[in-house]
Amino acid sequence: MIFITDSHKLRQVISGQLGRTRVVVALSAYVTYSGVEWLLKKLPKDARLTIVGRFAPQDFLNGASDTKGIRCLLDEGHEVKALQQLHAKVTLFDNRFILVGSANCTGKGYGLVEQGNVEATVGFDIEDETSTESTLSIVNSAIPLTLDILNRIDDYLAHQIKPTKTEAPYNWPLDVLFHTPGLFVVDLPLCPPLEDCEHYNHNRHIEFAAIEELRGNFELAKARFKSSKIYIWLMSQIENCDDVNGLSFGQVSSLLHNALLDDPSPYRRTVKDLQANLYRYLELYAEDEIHVYKLGQKSQFVRKTDFI
Repeated sequence: MIFITDSHKLRQVISGQLGRTRVVVALSAYVTYSGVEWLLKKLPKDARLTIVGRFAPQDFLNGASDTKGIRCLLDEGHEVKALQQLHAKVTLFDNRFILVGSANCTGKGYGLVEQGNVEATVGFDIEDETSTESTLSIVNSAIPLTLDILNRIDDYLAHQIKPTKTEAPYNWPLDVLFHTPGLFVVDLPLCPPLEDCEHYNHNRHIEFAAIEELRGNFELAKARFKSSKIYIWLMSQIENCDDVNGLSFGQVSSLLHNALLDDPSPYRRTVKDLQANLYRYLELYAEDEIHVYKLGQKSQFVRKTDFI
């Protein structure tokens, strides 16, 4: 095992490992072009690189990440994925050596600029597959980014005024990360959380099937749920609501019914059942952001937790 606190030494170790690696997986909350450019210069031409970043709107608007680095990776045929709850910094080389520390894939993280960060990193040889399971689970739970999505991200960012740190949006609009801004029934939880669901057994591509596959790891399942289409949609509805009490169950049900693009449209009873499943997911994975409560003896309401 090695312990690294010097950025020059960190670059030496990464460079040495990249030279004899064919598959590289990097988890980095922030990613910039300077960090990506340096990595790609050291990466063998026949090697494959996967980078998972947080990539929230605020990260780009505040300069912590940039789309130029992502575009460079995609243009070179590498894989880029997003997980908005990500904070880990891990680099995995061919499932044989791993670096875990505080350095992001940025100029400051790698010490490529004069005023680089003071980072600490631990590197060690991998002795069994259990050492890589958590890292690969994060990769599998993240959302793939494409050039089409990146173009929509650039277009969205171009129309934003640079905000203060507290004003920066945390979630993307639906039409940025997803091709269709509307919803379909399969975008909602077809069953309550933590229950075996026959629908998911036969349709592994469904978003909530992926969330349920992660239920053995609470934090990963939580992160995947908060990156889901329905969660982003609901958060947007709540943020656009002027009532301090938030939205009633009936209001959300009506909004959902209007947003669903299925033809024929589902029965309102069906929508309410799916909505009830969604609220159970909110209580399980999102109580830190969305508060589900009853106002007196009335129906359930949802509002942002920071109103409490």
